[in-house]
Amino acid sequence: VNEVCLDMILQNYNRSSEDILSISDVTIKEDFGPVVERHWIQHNGIVTIRAQKEGPMAQIILRSSSGTTSRIVDLPAEVYRKFSERAEKQQPAASLPASPLSDSPSSAFGSMSQSISRGRSIGRSRRLHSMAGPGMSGLHHETDTLPQDSIARLLRGELLSQAEMSRAAHFSLKFGPAPCLALEFINAYQGLQNLEMPTMLPPNLESVARSLRIFDNTAMVDTHKVSVAYVGPGQTTEREILLNQQGSPAYWNFLRGLGTIRRLGHMQGFSAGLDTSGQDSDGRYTIGWRDLIAKLVFHVGTLMPAQEGKQEQITRKKAHMGNDYVHIVFNESGRDYEFETIQSQFNFVQIIVTPVDGRLLNRNEGGTHAPSDQAERGTQVVQLYKVKTQTNPNVPFIGPAIEPKVLALTALPAFVRSIAIHAAIFSQVFSSSRSADTGPATEYVSLWRARLQIIKRVRAHAEREQAKQMSAQRSQPSSPSDNPSWAEYGEPISDPSLASSAAQALGYLVHDLDSFASRE
Repeated sequence: VNEVCLDMILQNYNRSSEDILSISDVTIKEDFGPVVERHWIQHNGIVTIRAQKEGPMAQIILRSSSGTTSRIVDLPAEVYRKFSERAEKQQPAASLPASPLSDSPSSAFGSMSQSISRGRSIGRSRRLHSMAGPGMSGLHHETDTLPQDSIARLLRGELLSQAEMSRAAHFSLKFGPAPCLALEFINAYQGLQNLEMPTMLPPNLESVARSLRIFDNTAMVDTHKVSVAYVGPGQTTEREILLNQQGSPAYWNFLRGLGTIRRLGHMQGFSAGLDTSGQDSDGRYTIGWRDLIAKLVFHVGTLMPAQEGKQEQITRKKAHMGNDYVHIVFNESGRDYEFETIQSQFNFVQIIVTPVDGRLLNRNEGGTHAPSDQAERGTQVVQLYKVKTQTNPNVPFIGPAIEPKVLALTALPAFVRSIAIHAAIFSQVFSSSRSADTGPATEYVSLWRARLQIIKRVRAHAEREQAKQMSAQRSQPSSPSDNPSWAEYGEPISDPSLASSAAQALGYLVHDLDSFASRE
């Protein structure tokens, strides 16, 4: 748990919530034609570069337990640009001592302008200055500036007295420019250094390729599916409910508040099993919602086709809704909703929404009123909704709506959605951990933990393969063919300005990283 939480922090420390939500939950490999593909593992992240053999474009994919990101770059142009930037920065500072964070003779944190140009804000320098106290005499006493290496020194614990040092002060991460040009591209945690050197995974190893395929098919956030059923006036049977294609205006307003309308034919990633092929077997639309760590797709009964005389449609709708642990029931039948109305062995939790008449204080009117008309002027009749949770007798669920709650329609969707998410998480854990006839109880593994386990398996495969190669090299004399070869990348180049394809630029990065690792 600590590892996946730390990974989430490292991946998203410089992103806004909007940036995170805009990241696609599906990683698509771009059709570049013939490519050279290489993978590196660093800490708990995997970096993949897919470089065109006959063109300049490359796709850089960063995989980690808490997410996957992808970007398309003109690799020769990007490598040459960063190479030129490094050369320019090194020239005026040739007489300065070498930095512990970089192989260039620059300051430990780099110049302020350089860091800002890389998109790394250091506006928190004032906050660091306000922390100054005993043991922090190394800081400047100016109100607006700090030494350029202050953050690096703080992380190393140099600016704190011995009594104030904590584990955070000795955290091994450092901010600043990458010490090797290749690390600008081959780095699982952009902008953070000193995790560990990336290790290239053996190419064409089927166990690694298989693990990466499984990883890419594992969702990036927790996914949940919840049914929404409408019960019209006087309805009591499963068939009547499944045949519903319409609902009241209040029901449709409730649906709009649960999430956003999604066109099924355009959905990518998790779809809760709904047909996204464009054939509209499960209807044209559904309701979806997501935040930074969870994605929720609703099986909305009234949005799925079901006509009298077309039993296959009714059966398909029942299959979707019946396999959900959590049901939301908007009950306008005028009577209590029985738990077994829709029969299902997976029916764990039902959230029943029922309209009730009520009065609320009228906050729109000011002034005082006579006692005789206070009842009319001080209150207004509004439609309220009672929310109550009922559970399968075998499920020990305790939630905020075990005792009925009464809300207005404006607050209803968010409240019900929150209950549904917690009920879905509980149901998944309960279903995974309870004893079954087929075997003992198993631990519930979240999707982030599952992704982390795959990364660790990839690391183990790579380490075993490297051990085999080292053993083989010790048992027989080395030959030129054992050395890193340019054959797959194209003609060897010594300067990135000479790269005519993304594959050549990738070859330059691979050899640059190899030479840096040998120096270290």
